[in-house]
Amino acid sequence: MAMLLWALVAVCVLWVTLSCLPAGWDGRVPVLPYLIALQPFLWIPMAVVCVAALCLGEMPAATGALVAAVLAVARRPLTNHTQRVSARESLERAEHATAQLTVMTLNCRYGRADARAIVRAVRERGITVLALEELDDALVAALEREGLRELLPHRCLGEGKESDNGGFNGIWTKDEPVATAADVASIPAADVPAAVLRAGGATVLLAAAHTKSPMRGPCDWSDGIRGLARLIVHTTPAAAADAAFDAVVVMGDLNADIDHPSFRTLLKAGFRDAGLAAASRRQPTFPRWLPWPRIVLDHVLFTDRLAVTRTAAFVVEGTDHLALTATLAV
Repeated sequence: MAMLLWALVAVCVLWVTLSCLPAGWDGRVPVLPYLIALQPFLWIPMAVVCVAALCLGEMPAATGALVAAVLAVARRPLTNHTQRVSARESLERAEHATAQLTVMTLNCRYGRADARAIVRAVRERGITVLALEELDDALVAALEREGLRELLPHRCLGEGKESDNGGFNGIWTKDEPVATAADVASIPAADVPAAVLRAGGATVLLAAAHTKSPMRGPCDWSDGIRGLARLIVHTTPAAAADAAFDAVVVMGDLNADIDHPSFRTLLKAGFRDAGLAAASRRQPTFPRWLPWPRIVLDHVLFTDRLAVTRTAAFVVEGTDHLALTATLAV
């Protein structure tokens, strides 16, 4: 029995180390992205092993399981935490801001999200930029009928393709954009539509992204995530070579979190995750129908010119993700 307990502890420790793989390696084997996504909950089986070992009088195994459980909880490398802006820093920077953007992102699950609920959320929450993923033509038409154009009159849609991950992406804005582009990131996934806005004296590129899920190809999943880092080094959107911008915001279902090495590529490139930088707690967004356990798949990423003051997640009927909002100070 002791051998079995130690074997379970060893499996847990090895599982935790998967998040330390080099970026891109997590996309080499189809099961790896899923195993890494479940790491936040590894403390549960280790707690069970610890209790079982105590009941059997196997103190060394119980100690090993306890250490493994602690490792699972504190699994994120310290280098990740150096990438985030603290809540205090964000609030201090927000005090000097002259404008703000209230953004919202939602995976619409093959176009099945409730259009009326989306428009109601935009109205009641004062959304100024809306990013939607997994759209279809029927949902876009339903949003128009429900009055989305009256609230956010400007839009840019990606082109629907057979290779899309459940549908195309779209972005709506309250203010008229300086420029728009149907695809600003050539990644193996749905088009990444974007709008360039002027806010607080800055020119901000805002993009809606939906990287492929691992089941549609782990290599494309990893390449798509890491490919978004190229948006930071761009100085112009594809649609307007003369419209430089000062900050970048990427919103959407990225099918990954900070535990995934591929996702951490974005943080190392200079993106900040609103969920890490906001004073409020992180916002797990999937699956909608389970209050716990949920994982973080949807993100609002931004570059240094901006600061986040708050985030929130809430239910929109018809989809399997929660909607995610963030208030960004410019």
